[in-house]
Amino acid sequence: MILTALGTGSGMIDPNRHFSAFHVRSGDSNFLIDAGEGVTRQLVRYRLDPKTLSAVFISHSHADHMGGLPMLLQCMHLDGRKEKLIVCVPSGICSQMTLFLGLFQIYPARWSFPILFHPLEHGAVLEYSDLNLTALRNGHLDSLSVSARSLGIGSDAYSFHFYEHPDYSVLYTSDIPSFSHLEKTGDIYLLLAETTHITIEDIDRFAGLKGIDRTAAVHIPRPKPRGNVQGSFRWLKDGDTLQIPDPRDIR
Repeated sequence: MILTALGTGSGMIDPNRHFSAFHVRSGDSNFLIDAGEGVTRQLVRYRLDPKTLSAVFISHSHADHMGGLPMLLQCMHLDGRKEKLIVCVPSGICSQMTLFLGLFQIYPARWSFPILFHPLEHGAVLEYSDLNLTALRNGHLDSLSVSARSLGIGSDAYSFHFYEHPDYSVLYTSDIPSFSHLEKTGDIYLLLAETTHITIEDIDRFAGLKGIDRTAAVHIPRPKPRGNVQGSFRWLKDGDTLQIPDPRDIR
């Protein structure tokens, strides 16, 4: 499995980082985790063909994680995609996705390819031929639940635990208020931890609790947070790739 960081910035403008997006190549399949503004350009920049995506997973509906979705779909349509695309979104907004895309004059029934929306639920395991992914509700938008309900939508937000092989799983936190919702996850080979809402010390404590040796920072604010993390820690930048597992770990 190869991960490519397409966007490692936070919700604040950073001239050196795009908004949140990760490309996952697993076997013969390609997936996208989050789709912040500029994701289509980033895919093309790093020679990753948008037409080959099997599914898109949106952790939550903040613009820096989802704002690039309409343009991504538009470009697929203009490029003549024919294969269906699965778009997994938080359950609280799933029923509104057709209306959302309609605001951009994107009408799935008139398109060159089917768009299938799948609602994410806590603990749901999504199984593909080359990838297993579990959605874990993380509480990031809980404080907005009243405002969301006033518009007839939900405010659920998710982290993703995924793998090709269980011994080499990845936890992508997305935005979280704390690690408390994620403590019951199984073994984790690589932690992709956001660094805007939690501290470096939080990451270090969670990695120690779970016995995680490899951590990497995503959703990085400007300037970077200060602090020291034990073990193998890496500040990711746009365009970085990670091979899971690292060939040096295979015996």
